[in-house]
Formats: sequence, C-alpha cells, structure tokens
Amino acid sequence: MRKCKRSNCSTEADRSASIPNPNPVSTGLRLSYDDDERNSSVTSASGSMTGAPSIIYSLGDNVRTELDRQKEEFDQYLRIQEEHLAKGVRDLKQRHIASFLSAIEKGVSKKLREKDVEIENMNRKNRELVERIKQVAL
Repeated sequence: MRKCKRSNCSTEADRSASIPNPNPVSTGLRLSYDDDERNSSVTSASGSMTGAPSIIYSLGDNVRTELDRQKEEFDQYLRIQEEHLAKGVRDLKQRHIASFLSAIEKGVSKKLREKDVEIENMNRKNRELVERIKQVAL
C-alpha cells in the first residue's frame, strides 16, 4: 500500500522499519531486551563466572569420588566372584577326586574278590589232591 504526501512517498513497510514496535512479542529466547537488562545480565553472568571454577572443581571432585567409590565397589564384587569361582572349582575338584577314588576302590574290591575266589579254588583243589595222595598211599 502506497501513501504519498506532497513529494514524500513512502510505503507502510518503510515506516514500520523506522519506528520500533512498542509491544514486542517475546519468543522466550530473550532476544529482545533493553540495554539495562542486557548490561545487568552480562554483569550477573560475569559475576557468576568467578564462582564457576570452584563449582567445576567441586563437580570434578564429586565425579572423581563417585568413580572411586564405584571402582572400589566393582573391585569388591570381582573379589567376591573370584572367591565363589575358586570355591566352586575346589568343590568340583573334590567331587571328581572322590568319584575317581570310588571307582578305583570298586575296581580293587572286584579284583580282590576274584583273587579270593581263586585262592578258595586252589585251596579246594589242594585238599582234593591231599585226599588222593592219602588214598594212593594206603
């Protein structure tokens, strides 16, 4: 839209660009603030920056402390798991040894019974031979 007064012609867009809007719309990003607000914000931000290193160091210490605590907790967990694993291996080894010894004992017992039977058979044959010798000698 074009308005002309005497020799001065301007568009409405030209006028709105030269006159600041008295009711700015806030975007929530604080893109529009007065010089006083900006200066006070910059001042307060720079003032809070002096305390920032101590906060950062404090956070660093807290993180380091937490990491140390978690490392110790994890190391303790590993030690417990290692103990459980070692105990499990010892128990398994003892069961295998007991099973092996039991199998050997059964094998030896069987052989001893077989030898006892052989001895009994030899003693019986020996008695029979002694009886025959007595009968032949008479």
